[in-house]
Amino acid sequence: MSVMGFLRWDLPCTYGAYEEHFARELGDAFRGNRQKRKQLIYAYGLFSQRRYQEALEPLVSLLQRSENDEDRRSVLLAMALCASRLDRPDKAEELYRKLLELAPDCPPALSNLGLILLRRNQYRETEALYRRAAELEPEKGQWDFEAFEANKADASPKAAIN
Repeated sequence: MSVMGFLRWDLPCTYGAYEEHFARELGDAFRGNRQKRKQLIYAYGLFSQRRYQEALEPLVSLLQRSENDEDRRSVLLAMALCASRLDRPDKAEELYRKLLELAPDCPPALSNLGLILLRRNQYRETEALYRRAAELEPEKGQWDFEAFEANKADASPKAAIN
């Protein structure tokens, strides 16, 4: 099925329900272009069904046709999440870093990039990312920071130097 033409909503939810569910991730992305916004929502719907590879097709297309940073921010976040779920941490890191260049105060990007770096024992940068996420979203970021502290305490002294 091509996402360039009419979208077939074979997902178990309606367009409006997906738009409401993904409101935070979508922000104002493609607000002025209903067809592009529907493609973005469709990609998030595929993501929610764990169809990560399929979600990348419309996302790559949308990124190429993005006209502003708000549009690119939402697309990059979705692409990074897909890359993470597809176990492509290098690609996910690249996408989160691009996203943070556009939106340095994006808590999901800060937190998720921190997780990637934590798995690589890159504690200094992880700590900075988690601290910033905790400042921006204390109710969510604090958990990340506490998990980081627990993980860091369990790590070897050599790894903690990184």
